[in-house]
Amino acid sequence: MDANPTNAYLRYDPLDAGNPAIGLDPGAQLYQPTKDNYRILQTGIAVGGPIVKDRLFFFAGLRPR
Repeated sequence: MDANPTNAYLRYDPLDAGNPAIGLDPGAQLYQPTKDNYRILQTGIAVGGPIVKDRLFFFAGLRPR
């Protein structure tokens, strides 16, 4: 559950190194992640069978991404 209405996240600032010699952490920043603009669609079809028993077979496959 997230009670934050802005959906912002707190993280360390990647551009601020802090000062590890004295134990100072990097600065913090708020950021809002971007939504993915793609969908994952993985389909697949496979058909196969004998043409001549124990001698000749056919097989077809399709998997568009």
